Amino acid sequence: MQKIWQREWFGIFFDEFAKLNADKIADSEFYSNFYQQFYERYQSYDELDSEWLRSKATVAEDLFKLIKMNDAHTILSIGCGIGYIEQVLWELSVKENYFLSLTALEPADNSTKWLPESIEFRNGYFPNIVDGSEFDLAYCSIIDYAMTDAEYLSFLRTVIEFDLKKFLLISLMTGKHDWTTIDHLKELVRPFYRKMKPQQFWGYLRSLEEQINLLNQSG
Repeated sequence: MQKIWQREWFGIFFDEFAKLNADKIADSEFYSNFYQQFYERYQSYDELDSEWLRSKATVAEDLFKLIKMNDAHTILSIGCGIGYIEQVLWELSVKENYFLSLTALEPADNSTKWLPESIEFRNGYFPNIVDGSEFDLAYCSIIDYAMTDAEYLSFLRTVIEFDLKKFLLISLMTGKHDWTTIDHLKELVRPFYRKMKPQQFWGYLRSLEEQINLLNQSG
């Protein structure tokens, strides 16, 4: 795995609302404070970076094709963030008159102020927050970066135990594949540099090979 650090997200610098920690990953309080700043700065999706919106819309369009291909109608989004992919999915379903019952999960209770009421939002963690529910298809987008291998493996095993009919990992952020000796040396030095110039420990990047290995281990 490759560790990553960040100083800002969506143009919001973390030191404006938190004390940065180069060793401890951002927790739920950090994200809650971030989203408070986010919604004070932005009033709608339209104000966000156009390239970011375009890339997420492309993901949603590809996802919608897979949903229709699998004749799936009850959909679960695990870790929806600000919910833009879900917003586009809903718009596509309305445009094509395709029935979609979409449930979106997110640990931060203040992250989804722009979601339409037609999308059911649940504040909490999979699988407890949807215990007893059934879905034709579930997906998660860019959530593994916040987990250690052990935590990620545990999450994938809960997916198996929940007995979802279809499950997709989408928009995976991948790390370096072919590491040189210099790359390894830089990785060893980087944490010390981050402490000298404070940044927030953001999580991990995994290669596709690492993703596949964890998927195989989870079953």
